[in-house]
Amino acid sequence: MYGANGRIGFYSEYNHEEPTILITCRGATCGTINVCDSQSYVTGNAMALDDLDRNRVDLRFMVYALRDADFSSVITGVAQPQITRETLSRLQVPLPALAEQKRIAGILDAADALRAKRREALAQLDSLLQATFLDLFGDPVTNPKGWEVVPLEMLCERIVDCPHSTPEYSERQTGLFCVRSADIQNGRIDLSDARHVEQPIYGDRVRRHVPRTGEVIYTREGGRLGLAAQVPPRRNICLGQRMMLFDANRKRASNAFIWGLLNSASIYKLVNAMSGGGAAPRVNIKQLRKIEAICPPVSVQHSFDKVVASVGGMAALGHTHLAELDTLFASLQSRAFRGEL
Repeated sequence: MYGANGRIGFYSEYNHEEPTILITCRGATCGTINVCDSQSYVTGNAMALDDLDRNRVDLRFMVYALRDADFSSVITGVAQPQITRETLSRLQVPLPALAEQKRIAGILDAADALRAKRREALAQLDSLLQATFLDLFGDPVTNPKGWEVVPLEMLCERIVDCPHSTPEYSERQTGLFCVRSADIQNGRIDLSDARHVEQPIYGDRVRRHVPRTGEVIYTREGGRLGLAAQVPPRRNICLGQRMMLFDANRKRASNAFIWGLLNSASIYKLVNAMSGGGAAPRVNIKQLRKIEAICPPVSVQHSFDKVVASVGGMAALGHTHLAELDTLFASLQSRAFRGEL
């Protein structure tokens, strides 16, 4: 089943026999392009380009052309953006000869495949860290290695809850990032799409503690509840509305260990069970302080710290290469639809 943002689950029936281009037509992600698999069910939140004339149009070319298109002129509404059949019919896309479409799509497919391989390599690094954590410490809930168990607050120097208000974001790049739950991706903070705030707000949002390199930021609410990432070096950061921050008690734990603990599958499941589910799941600081946490010797934790540091270096290099590939792909796509490829 496909909705506004791509695949959302499964259904017992299908309404599209063949792969079909889908355009998100409602909500904040209006204009997003997806392609459904064969025998898929598509909801009313996506507009489907049915029965594409394959004698005139290559599906892959049309996907790239639409992703490069400017949908601002066909999106209506403010509180609830939407695209209608009438407004979509005004959108124009380039349509060279079919052979040329296939040539362009082939070049873009090859460039996109390189990006996919880099993302897969980065995902493997994340899996390596999870596997290393389990190998060294075992499952932190069942505790098969018999480590000492203490409340999570005993492993921390401080656990800080952010102000429960949405900050006023700045339209300019101030250098002060406000980390939101959307900015935590695959166990790390991704600032590529982060929002900035003005410097005067700095004291208000972190009045109890300024996030420092290595400390752990954690999502405490919403659909992305239970995700942890360490503060990257040389970044000025404050906490968004749905965030918390953990700083380890160095005599009992390291921040890398706290990060691995909170990101473990069993703790993630435990926290989500505590949240009660529902439309807006959340946990509070008191609940998190009392979570029973394993407490291996700090010397054992330092073995994990070294792996985290090593993998972090490889991941940083990988993300740099991915950014370069993204830039290359964007350049190729722009040139393709200017007739310069």
